Amino acid sequence: MAKQSALLSLVASLVCGCGVVAAFSERTGYVSQGGAEANTTTLVEALKDEAVTKIILVTDYDVGHEFNDNWSPRSPIAVNRNVTITGRAGQPMPLWNLRFQRASVELCASCSFTLDSIAIANERRGNGAAVDLFVGAQGAPGAVLVTANLVRLRPACTSTASTQELISKAQRRSSRFPLAQEPQRQLVGEVNTTFRGVAYTNMLLVEDFAYDVPLVFQEALGSVGGYTMFVRNTVRLCANILSGDCLREKSPDACVNDVIDQLLAQEAQQAGQASRVVVPAVVAVAAAAVIAAVAAGLLWWRKRQRQAAAAGQQAAGGKDVCQSGSDLEAGTSCKDAESATSRLAEPLLDTRGWSVASSSSTAWARPLQDARIQLGVLLGVGSFGRVYKGRWAGKDVA
Repeated sequence: MAKQSALLSLVASLVCGCGVVAAFSERTGYVSQGGAEANTTTLVEALKDEAVTKIILVTDYDVGHEFNDNWSPRSPIAVNRNVTITGRAGQPMPLWNLRFQRASVELCASCSFTLDSIAIANERRGNGAAVDLFVGAQGAPGAVLVTANLVRLRPACTSTASTQELISKAQRRSSRFPLAQEPQRQLVGEVNTTFRGVAYTNMLLVEDFAYDVPLVFQEALGSVGGYTMFVRNTVRLCANILSGDCLREKSPDACVNDVIDQLLAQEAQQAGQASRVVVPAVVAVAAAAVIAAVAAGLLWWRKRQRQAAAAGQQAAGGKDVCQSGSDLEAGTSCKDAESATSRLAEPLLDTRGWSVASSSSTAWARPLQDARIQLGVLLGVGSFGRVYKGRWAGKDVA
């Protein structure tokens, strides 16, 4: 009996020891844009690290193309643990721009993923409560996406009144998160607030909301949904409220997408204009250095030629003598030699595609406009870019 007790004690101590190790293996990951801040990493790396259960955004974060290799149905990041993303205590609320990324993070059936005390933007196309970055595991429903004390910034929304009506009539409360008292309903209201100095009036306040988001497969786009949304104290802030004109002809989702497409087209146009600066400032500085070196060399060469010419004149009794040589192009006369500096330097002064706007030690480049290009409506979006209708040199192009 004593031996059995000792053995059980040993097993218990080993189990407890494993539990302690597991508890201490869970850690906090600090994330900054591009992992640029000290002791931080990127969001994708933090999500892939199985030991990280709490992610703190120490800066605003724009996902950019970070998730391009991780969207369904290719290879979403599998999260098999509970994770919370939040901001740093005592600091302003960080803004996480999701760039309409879809199904890039797959949640396990028993997982809870929490977004707490942060702001998110561009989290989905269309209306609805879902966050399209996340998707539930195929054939294994049960994941929970929690938002608490959250700000959701959207390019366009239906009016708060119409959204409230939709929620009350069409979005039945999930039985997984029942209210303490009947009736079982979604608790929503209106609020006037400010965010980063901008005032918003009559915005949607979601006080207590629980909804089972169905798993939906969309051709060429993969799956979305497949989890339960549990929302507490979350505010929806809208840059544009949809007009009745669009809603009379199209669905709310289509109208929201129209606004998003217009904004993306404007962003692409601005990016296209900026990208026309072919030679950046560092190249301009290098070009200026090369030009200065060539000019100095030519001045030295001209000085030597003048000295040689002067010596030749003295030897020839004062007559103009211009001796052609390997330093001059064939057919160059003595008169032409005065312009040799500018003519020889022309290839190095080629300004096609860029222009120097300052003669200071730091060269500034300004974009050049191409009037032949007219950007039209957005035709489609893929993993490698966007396609727009447009005209170039009088022709219809995409």
